[in-house]
Amino acid sequence: MSSQTNSTVVDRPTATSDLALRPQDADVTQQMRIGRFKISTELLRAYTMVFALIAIWIYFHYSTDHIFLEPRNFSNMMRKTAVTGVLAVGMLIVIVTGQIDL
Repeated sequence: MSSQTNSTVVDRPTATSDLALRPQDADVTQQMRIGRFKISTELLRAYTMVFALIAIWIYFHYSTDHIFLEPRNFSNMMRKTAVTGVLAVGMLIVIVTGQIDL
């Protein structure tokens, strides 16, 4: 066995370096080009679901002979989903407080 100590230096960043932005990286955001428009990736992710929801609403509006987007239909849908919503909020509170026992 050798009596030499292994003194190799490993150049690693600090553990918190990926959490904090360096000053030169503060203005850099990821962007995607759609045609001539530049849209940040965060906005694209957020608005993609909104556009998908609007497209689904438009599809159902035309497939139900213009009944889907009427206020009476929204009222009926809210009334029918109220029980499920109350149960979901109750389960959320139980899970968050850690009182669930599987």
